Amino acid sequence: FGTTVATFAGQSYGAGNMKRMRSVVHIGLVMNGIFALFFTFFMQFGGVYMLRLFLKEPETIRLGMQMIRMISIGYLLFVPCEIFSAACRSAGNTLRPMIMTASGVCAFRVLWIFTAVKLWHRTQVLFACFPISWIITGGMFTLYYLRGGWAKGLQEADP
Repeated sequence: FGTTVATFAGQSYGAGNMKRMRSVVHIGLVMNGIFALFFTFFMQFGGVYMLRLFLKEPETIRLGMQMIRMISIGYLLFVPCEIFSAACRSAGNTLRPMIMTASGVCAFRVLWIFTAVKLWHRTQVLFACFPISWIITGGMFTLYYLRGGWAKGLQEADP
């Protein structure tokens, strides 16, 4: 969805049409959100069958489902990261989205592993870094997108 939004939003940006660009972002959020809900439902109820295709040990399947449950529920939180990042990049603003992603996803997860996982040696603590990092990064992208600094020079335009 992010690549599609980047493509169509970039075309709208190139044409100077902010109204259409916002529409592309909105549609991308809705479509990706619907997919995320479908994915979450599918993984919550069908994940065990997917794991059984590749795994035989009950304990490994149990841990796999634990991970799937935490990550798939949080996948909806990833939607703003993907869509708002794509919108910003489509306007030629690539440095700040890269920094936000690197800090909110990569750096946070490394920090999480060296602190929280070190304090509490449980797989749930490790798996929690995914939805937490998506909340942090999604929040950064949502604020950045709504403030509008990424689209300097682009005016509202009629089609």
